[in-house]
Amino acid sequence: MAASTPGRPLVSQWSDPVKDDRLYELHAAICSTLAHPTRLKLIDCLQDGPKSVTALVAEIGAPQPTVSRHLAKMRRLGVVRTERRGQSVYYRLSSPKIPQAYQLMHTFAREWLASQSVLVQETEQ
Repeated sequence: MAASTPGRPLVSQWSDPVKDDRLYELHAAICSTLAHPTRLKLIDCLQDGPKSVTALVAEIGAPQPTVSRHLAKMRRLGVVRTERRGQSVYYRLSSPKIPQAYQLMHTFAREWLASQSVLVQETEQ
């Protein structure tokens, strides 16, 4: 059974508030990790499957050290995983939920931009 208070999230009667705080902290850290245009481009590219750093550099047009730095940050929080294939390291998204979250926020951003465009057009008339 879950308890709910108006304006407060649904919390299970078995949940530990300390664990809940840790979950919120982790959630914020993951969101912070994703809150960079280069890292969002990397997620977009990795939706198609594992890619090498060389392929990612070519695809997003950023310098190799920049791509590697962003991938390292994403790897630290478990957003991406690596696998070695011969001399190359390939990166892949660690969960199918990551592209789902990306798509949800991307769609929201596109809709927001479209609504702002409509507002600008209406005020110019």
